[in-house]
This record gives sequence, C-alpha cells and structure tokens, in this order.
Amino acid sequence: SGKTVLIETLMGLHLFSGGKVFINDMEVSQLPPEQRQVAYLPQDYGLFPHLGVKDNVLFGARARKFPKELMEQRLKEVSNLLEIMHLLTRPNVSTLSGGERQRIAMARALIFEPAILFLDEPFAAIDENLKRQLQKKLREIKTNLGITIFHVTHDHHEAYYLGDKIGVILSGKLHQVGTQGDLYHNPQSIEVADFLLTRNIFFGVVCEIFNGGTEVLVEVGKRRIRAHPSKSVHVGQNVVIGIRPEEIKIDPVPKDWKVCDESDCNAMLGKIVSRSELFGNFSFESEGDSLRPNLEIDVMKTRVCRDDLVTGAPVKVCLSKKALWILPNENLEKT
Repeated sequence: SGKTVLIETLMGLHLFSGGKVFINDMEVSQLPPEQRQVAYLPQDYGLFPHLGVKDNVLFGARARKFPKELMEQRLKEVSNLLEIMHLLTRPNVSTLSGGERQRIAMARALIFEPAILFLDEPFAAIDENLKRQLQKKLREIKTNLGITIFHVTHDHHEAYYLGDKIGVILSGKLHQVGTQGDLYHNPQSIEVADFLLTRNIFFGVVCEIFNGGTEVLVEVGKRRIRAHPSKSVHVGQNVVIGIRPEEIKIDPVPKDWKVCDESDCNAMLGKIVSRSELFGNFSFESEGDSLRPNLEIDVMKTRVCRDDLVTGAPVKVCLSKKALWILPNENLEKT
C-alpha cells in the first residue's frame, strides 16, 4: 500500500512531484541518499554473504571513510549495545540465526550514527518469542541513542509498543497520524477505525446536541446513545458511531431483573449469544434486538470465570460516553 515506496522516497531513492523532505529541520529534498544521514534496515536484512560478520557491520562506516580509531570505537559501542561482540569473529553470516542476523544488520545501520533509522518490517519473519526480545532491544536503542526511527509494520501491537507517533497508510494514502490514544479513541475516518479493529461500528442519526456541541444524542436503530463527537456534527446528520470491544463494561444481572436502568441511555440489558473460550471474547445481543449488529466485548478470562459469564447469561452492558466516538457518515453525505 505504498509504505516501502514512502521510505525509499524519504531516503532519496525516488523522485517525487510535490512536497519537501526535512531531516532535523533541514531540507534534504535535493540531496542524494548518501548525504541525508539516514540508515535503512530492509526486511531481508541485506547482509553480504561473501563477507564475515565484522566486515558486514563495518561496511557502511568504511564506505563513508571513517577514521580507523572512530570506526573501532563505534564498533565496540554498537556491539555492546546489541550484544553481538561474540559474533564478530564469525567468518560467514550464513551460520547466524534469524535473530543474530537481525542484530548484525541493525549494528551495520547504527554504526555511523544516522539521524534517522528506517526499518521495513524488520520482525516479520521472526517467531513471537524472539520478536518481543528484539522489540525490547529496539526500544532500548531508541532510548540510549536518542535516534529517530521510522518503522513500517503491519502489526498493530508492534506499532503501539514501539511508536511514539503512529501513521496509518491505507491504499497508498496517509489517513491519520497521532499517538496510540489518538488512533484508538479518536479515529478520523471509518477506514482507520475498521483497520484498527474497533469491531463495534454502528450507523445512526444525530437527534440532539448538548453543551455547545461537545455531547450529542444519536439514534441507532430503536436505541439512543450519548457520546462525544470526534468532529462537528448537526441535528439530522447521518453519522458513524463506534467503541472498542475492551472499552465496553459488562456485568451479570439476576435472572429475575427485567428493567433496564434508564438513567443512562448507554446502559442496556441483553444476553451473551456466543463467546471465545481462548481469550474471553463475547458477542452480546441487546434486549429487544434494538442494537444491530451484536456488540463484541473483550473480557479477561479471570473475569469470565469469576462472574460466570456463560452463553445465554443475562447481562447489563454500558457504553461509556468518553469511550464512544462519532464521525459524519461521509458516504451518505455525498449521496
């Protein structure tokens, strides 16, 4: 969807028809790649099979004609940081494991102290246990070196764990840039919300506006829901409303309790119609079929056992106003 091309363009490998590239407040749009002070770690690591481990690490520093003393100093620093000192005597990179190859490639990228390190799916081909170890090491590198890292990944969890700012690119278009909290709780388009697995997305109409537009009442099917709009909306406007599955509160109710608490229009009675035994995920059907599709709710497994949240159990569900987001339904607005 254009993420690799974006990296290569920022590095100076492709021409572009509009815009400018700045690194450390300096425009580098017309500079060749070798003058932009950037490093690149591709998905396949790009190690040279005809060179030993140490020669692979030093390749970039030698190409930039580093003084020998500085080169040895930087080699020692990055080797200690990445814990690869014991690997430097290996005569052939083919003997390295996947994690070792990744760290050698990282050392080669870091040895000349780039202003920006570009990473293109660096953990895509690594098993989960090793991936988490390397992710922790990458956070350590960012903290210790103070380097800017531009990291491309398809893994939501990886982006949230490593990123200070996250950009969502879909079909070659940058849809939104923000913190994890911004993207999770304030998506700027239904495409972003869907991509980030909001899972509970409904369509409705604004019927009332309160507090100067900071709170609205939305009619979704036969139910009315209060929420804080992400963008300016007006009465009668078609909107999209959503909430993440982990943000929904669910509680068991006695079997003989039939009355829903009307003091909060976001509270509703219903029953659990299905559940996942592995992660404690629930699909919730509201009373009177007034909310469609069914709500998906994430609950920790310990809570499932404690409250006996089994299929068919009556439950009370609450959708927090602060956790809900609202956007204009642009597809209907254009028709």
